[in-house]
Amino acid sequence: MVLLVYGVPVSQPVRAVLFLLELKHLPYKLVTTVPPKDTRTAEFLELNPAGTIPVIDDEGFVLSESHAILGYLCSKHGWTDLYPVDLRERARVDCYLHWHHGNTRALTKILFGPLLRPDLNVAFARPSAVKELTRVMEFLERALSRHNFVVGDSLTIADLSAHTEIAQCLDFGLADLSNFPSILRWIDRVRKLPGYKESHDKMLQRLVGYVDKVKEKKKVIPPKL
Repeated sequence: MVLLVYGVPVSQPVRAVLFLLELKHLPYKLVTTVPPKDTRTAEFLELNPAGTIPVIDDEGFVLSESHAILGYLCSKHGWTDLYPVDLRERARVDCYLHWHHGNTRALTKILFGPLLRPDLNVAFARPSAVKELTRVMEFLERALSRHNFVVGDSLTIADLSAHTEIAQCLDFGLADLSNFPSILRWIDRVRKLPGYKESHDKMLQRLVGYVDKVKEKKKVIPPKL
């Protein structure tokens, strides 16, 4: 039975899972699930009572939360290059993944979400929020000035998750990242990986023009972080 992935590539956490699957050439079927309309149905809430995407169904084993899914898939398929077996190396990856939710993820909540999810009722780039985003980016800039990837000099699932949040600032013109040269080099480095085009290009082709129109309509001014 092929792996089922519930979600849409517009979602950054979904995209991270698809990036991993394409990178490792693992067959899957994407079950289009658009929030909020598709994630509030009784059928979907049976899969994930939290009503969030992504969700996977692996031969009857249902799992939600992108970081749990990334770790599970790596552990099941022996992808130790992306999720190390060594306890301390894995702990460093996990450390970033836990930190991500309250930090890097804010890029979407503050810059991307307000444009595409009016139901969230969140203002675009509030000054206090932009200040917090700058702090997050400064932290990552320091890490990436010392190493090629988020956790050391090897690609891990931490990069897949972080990249979906950060690179969209360039893809959709959401923020000026020119203060962070190490991050910009890392974005380019990850874009060249196998599986990137397959997991991103169609979504970008469909969405860039739409986001530009929304930005123009709302008269948003992308902040410099």
